[in-house]
Amino acid sequence: MGIGTGDVTERFVDEIVDTIARKLGRNVVLDDPENRLLAYTTVSPSTDRARTHQVLMKFPLDDVRQRQAVAAQHSQPFQLPADREASFFARLGIPLFHGRYRVGTLWVQADDYDDDLEQPAGIVPELSTHFRQLAAYLHGDRLALALGRAIDAGFIDALIHDANAAHTSVSERIGEPYAVLVMVPAGPDEAWPVAHVRQRILTQVLLSVTANLRLPFLGGADADHGVLAIAARARGTQLARLQEAIRAQVRTELSVDRVALGVSADFSSGDRPSRAFRQALAAAQAQAVDPLVAADWDRIGIYRYLAMMPDPPQLPDGRLGALLAVPGADTLIRTLEAVYDSSRPKAELAAALHLHRATLYNRLARIERIIGADPLHQDVRLELHFALKARRWARRPLRALESR
Repeated sequence: MGIGTGDVTERFVDEIVDTIARKLGRNVVLDDPENRLLAYTTVSPSTDRARTHQVLMKFPLDDVRQRQAVAAQHSQPFQLPADREASFFARLGIPLFHGRYRVGTLWVQADDYDDDLEQPAGIVPELSTHFRQLAAYLHGDRLALALGRAIDAGFIDALIHDANAAHTSVSERIGEPYAVLVMVPAGPDEAWPVAHVRQRILTQVLLSVTANLRLPFLGGADADHGVLAIAARARGTQLARLQEAIRAQVRTELSVDRVALGVSADFSSGDRPSRAFRQALAAAQAQAVDPLVAADWDRIGIYRYLAMMPDPPQLPDGRLGALLAVPGADTLIRTLEAVYDSSRPKAELAAALHLHRATLYNRLARIERIIGADPLHQDVRLELHFALKARRWARRPLRALESR
């Protein structure tokens, strides 16, 4: 069961500490760098005086604190020997680091004075992902305090539900022209963890990339997206670096790059940030389904119009339907969309697609036979290009958000 102060009581710490304890088969205590109890879990009835005191008082005994002071000297797991006279079972200490910052120590308690902790020590390398996630969580909690709650889950709720509150927050915190950046999970849903862990990861990403930011900003995250309102003078090199930092941080947290980014137009401090949020969200959604699209509201093309439609467009049953019905439809559609998206001569496009020029022409001829019209005729091209983009847009993430 987790105990502690502030946001560290959140369910994520409880669950991950409990998971670690069960895999190690021993009782576990989690401390912050100042030896304050953050969480503990009990999988064995065995305990000693030191653990009982810390669980009850939220802080270790003085002699135990002196023993545990060696934690600051270690970057790898280490052991503290048992001491019968002090009623102290042996401990396996696992320092938790986020980058170069030590953010806590996980203490694995022996079951008795004769338990050498060899078995749990052997399992520790298998739990590196759990330790990394826990360290990121703790680092984020400390950063949130240091940043004066500039990253606040309430901000995104205000953007969606309370325009006045969001406007007040942005005016007070930024007070100058700003843009909004939105990041959304991209790729298969199963590649992302459960909702509350997802929210924590997105929050941690925002905290990490803004830790040294020298411009006014305000942000927040929920399970579906992270949001950052930032002074518009960041646009250009600084904003590009920020986006790259976000992608790098997501790779660190998830070991894979699965985030789409979108940026709004610039807004004055008197404008409603909810509108900027919608623009940035639409740009992120477009990039999630069409990776070639730039992460900028002003450069997402047809997706701007699709985003402004009150209802998702119904895909036509005609020419696109005929294409979708034939064997090998995916190959034909990818080829056709590449032709529509490119202004290159067909010979160059064929080379870019790793096709022989004749193969490209043969595919276009086959498409013409299937739909009964030249796919490059301006009217047919307009119809099919729109239908293909609408088909992508229908697969965008976070559609549930739009009904809120």
